[in-house]
Amino acid sequence: MITGRRVTLRPVEERDYSLIHAWQNDPDVWWRMDYERPFSLQDIADDAESSRKEGFPFVIEADGRPIGRIGLNQFRARDRICSLYLFVGDRKAWGKGYAKESVATLLAYAFERWDLHQVELWSLAANEPAIRVYEACGFV
Repeated sequence: MITGRRVTLRPVEERDYSLIHAWQNDPDVWWRMDYERPFSLQDIADDAESSRKEGFPFVIEADGRPIGRIGLNQFRARDRICSLYLFVGDRKAWGKGYAKESVATLLAYAFERWDLHQVELWSLAANEPAIRVYEACGFV
């Protein structure tokens, strides 16, 4: 578990699957994450398992409730680089700074824990809210 000022990042658990399923099938989240098809509950379980094998998937909690997902994957040890992904699925949590704090909290932990040189990510050019979060956290 990684704790920020207002957010907690905890490992994804099986009890989270139905909530993640609902978030990832939300049309606005769907568009922002550039998903290609709807997700089944089995897709969510399979993704969580593969995410654990190749990285570190977390649920973002704010005010004691899950609001989204963030994680690191695609580690390239020789180059000291990995990738970051994020979405806030709970619409009530949008625009409150939780995404920015989650990214900053995970980056601080990642650079300290794994001695990384770089964390990379991608976003749709039209996803301006995400781009603002990433730029505020130092991404270019």
